[in-house]
Amino acid sequence: MLKQPSSIALLILCALLIGNCERRRSNPLDPAGEISLNRPPAPSGLTAEAGVGFIVLSWQPVTATDLAGYAVYRASQSDGDYQFVTGSGDGTSPDSTSAFTTGKTTYVDSVGVVGVTLFYRVASVDTSGFSSEQSVFVSAEVEADEVPPEAPLALSAIRHEADPGRVSLSWSPPRQDEDSRELSGLSGYIVLRAESGFGSPVPIDTLAASQTGYTDVGLKSLTTYSYTVIAFDGKGNSSRSAAAVQVTTGGLAVPGRVAAVGGIDRVVVSWDAVSGSALRGYNVYRSDRLDDTYVLLRGAEGSDFTTGRTSYEDTAVVAAQVYFYRVASVDTSGFSSEQSVFVSAEVEADEVPPEAPLALSAIRHEADPGRVSLSWSPPRQDEDSRELSGLSGYIVLRAESGFGSPVPIDTLAASQTGYTDVGLKSLTTYSYTVIAFDGQGNSSRSAAAVQVTTGGSSYSVNFRTNATSVVFPGYEATLQYGSPFGLISLRAVGQPGDFSHWDLPLADWEWFWYGEDGRVNEEKRIKLLDPLWAVPRIDESADSLSLLFDKHDVLLPGLNLYVRYTFRLDRRFTVLYGVINHTEDTVEKPYMMVGFPGFMNHKWVTAVATSLEPRYVTEPFGSFWEEAIAGSTDDVTLLSDDVTLLLDDGKNSPGRFEGIAMTSGFGRSIILHTTYVATAVVDSVYSAHVNKAAYLTSHLYVLMRDLPPGSHAEVRVDYALSSTTGVRKP
Repeated sequence: MLKQPSSIALLILCALLIGNCERRRSNPLDPAGEISLNRPPAPSGLTAEAGVGFIVLSWQPVTATDLAGYAVYRASQSDGDYQFVTGSGDGTSPDSTSAFTTGKTTYVDSVGVVGVTLFYRVASVDTSGFSSEQSVFVSAEVEADEVPPEAPLALSAIRHEADPGRVSLSWSPPRQDEDSRELSGLSGYIVLRAESGFGSPVPIDTLAASQTGYTDVGLKSLTTYSYTVIAFDGKGNSSRSAAAVQVTTGGLAVPGRVAAVGGIDRVVVSWDAVSGSALRGYNVYRSDRLDDTYVLLRGAEGSDFTTGRTSYEDTAVVAAQVYFYRVASVDTSGFSSEQSVFVSAEVEADEVPPEAPLALSAIRHEADPGRVSLSWSPPRQDEDSRELSGLSGYIVLRAESGFGSPVPIDTLAASQTGYTDVGLKSLTTYSYTVIAFDGQGNSSRSAAAVQVTTGGSSYSVNFRTNATSVVFPGYEATLQYGSPFGLISLRAVGQPGDFSHWDLPLADWEWFWYGEDGRVNEEKRIKLLDPLWAVPRIDESADSLSLLFDKHDVLLPGLNLYVRYTFRLDRRFTVLYGVINHTEDTVEKPYMMVGFPGFMNHKWVTAVATSLEPRYVTEPFGSFWEEAIAGSTDDVTLLSDDVTLLLDDGKNSPGRFEGIAMTSGFGRSIILHTTYVATAVVDSVYSAHVNKAAYLTSHLYVLMRDLPPGSHAEVRVDYALSSTTGVRKP
């Protein structure tokens, strides 16, 4: 019977077994290992081919069912330390965790070191992680990259219709190197451009390899450009140029035949018109130097371009300075053509004065003897008969006859071609001339001198609200336009009292109407004493003053009335009462009631008469009013006998009326003589007095003949003042 082994013997046996197991699991890549007989065979036929920046390894495949891949080793010397080369992502077996370089029978080692010889070995690796022996070594030297890419392909150029100065390029990248081998590298592109007629293409931009398009901007309008593209790699190798393409930009033509002419204080730039429906205008650019920036000039037309004309006058210049100009056309979209070739001009200094002012005249004012009006025409050219270079103003000179040469009295702007001289002496001769001057201080010769003698009068006029007063040497009068209308004062020099009264004026127009035989029709009559009349038109001369009042569309549209008062130096004045028919119908029997004359309060009226038949106040009464009261007599009846109608032919036709009123006091008597002479337009007329407590007045009642359309009728009353010494008594 066998004995059981002891515990010590078992321990020794286990130790021996464990030791034997560790020997079997030695490094599978160790060729000295005891299990080297189970390793896969080594690859054969290893070759190394140098490339630009890389080395390509290849070998014969290994036949093994459990093959995982191949391990590549690299060394800098043939007998050096071969280091494992990590693969590109396919070096892990799906059946094991063993590392290998590649599962293929080729491998590209991108070294990037030029001019260095490298040595390689290859081993096969199975799925258990066991490696074969390394192959025999091979070597290769990395080639330098001296071959450029092929030229870019399919280059095209397209112009932009919306932007004439823009061209878009596009191309395809090169697919291989120029030697038809694999593309060794591509770093970017160089874009080149040539303007037609201006030599070979020149680089305009450099792009990255990812860009296969380019937009060229700011190009000239209507210009042909040629484009090409060159590809280059990281080693600086440049391809041949791509097949060139041409494109012509759109837009407007550049203005031609640009010219600049320097003048005095200006430069005139001109050019030929550019045709095209899209043309909007032109921009003019200026520079102080040929090689300096050209600045856009703003025109005076208020637009965002310089001008719509084919010329431009630059006046913001300095004398003796040279300026350079370019011109471009502008379309309705705001795009501009290329600027023209430059032109230049020098500004002339203004040393020539204008010619003398022309056609100087002087006119005295009849209404204002102390006023003279001058007028002239501006100079049309400079003194040297060239274009007028500038006109800044005028100097007016005056000389009083017998008092030396003319002296300046005022300076005027160039826009003023007239002057009014005031405050002059009456009845005095003055000589005037005018000098023109420009902005540089150049003064013209004096205009041909003119002489004028001021007027003068011995009366004065005072204009007040609704009234005008005139004072002559022998009398004074005040004419009121308001209510009542007429002479509210008439006094001779030294006269006691007044011939007029403010309540019922002298020489007034009290009533007007029309109708058959003068019968009153309320719808056909108007009282003219009370309504306001418009401010009169006034005519003055050396010996008279005339005031004309008028009213339009009185009672009828187109029926006009007027009154003209004319006062003279000889103590006479005339009043005209007129009717004008501008209607389409005949105005029947126009009728007027006018003053003839009026007198102020009775205190001073000592005699009155019509038809040259005077009647005096009976003593001891002081006035007609007192006499009428004392005798219980109607004042109208008292004077009615003095009204006499004088007939010029004894057949009851209108004739001549004369009236007299006299005031006495302070040792003298003043007589107002009134005369009316009827004319053919009058049918009948009579006169009557009205005697009231405050005033005494007379009136003419004039019935006219029918007034056809387009005709007029007029009544004239003449007044004359005279005086005598002493006081007349009845």
